[in-house]
Amino acid sequence: MDNATNGDTTFGEVKTSMNGVTLGYAYVDADKAGQITESDSSIFAVEAATASGAISTAFGVTQVMASTNLDGNTITLKNGSVDKGINATTDLDFTQVSVSRALASGANAVVTYTTKDATATTETDTLEVELNVSF
Repeated sequence: MDNATNGDTTFGEVKTSMNGVTLGYAYVDADKAGQITESDSSIFAVEAATASGAISTAFGVTQVMASTNLDGNTITLKNGSVDKGINATTDLDFTQVSVSRALASGANAVVTYTTKDATATTETDTLEVELNVSF
């Protein structure tokens, strides 16, 4: 039975591509707080877990995304919210922009900027620059 006592969790993702643009929507929905424990997702722009475990107040995550190629660069935008991700009354909102490019050497360069709520009144901004090399 799907109710808060049993603590069921549902995940879904829908994507479609048209005219070189991929649009998507992803969600995780939990019947009770503390059920959202994923910590390594390539789907969501933010992890729904902390170093000490699940965000204890979170009831779910929703996110929209758009991705396209422009002059050899793959550009991806993700925007969403962790329901009650800050505390029992405040969502954790986030936005991420990522640009990746395959280089002539075979390496892949990736630049990612993420902004997300750290508290009800402050945000955390992160810039990541990666060079991925395969052998």
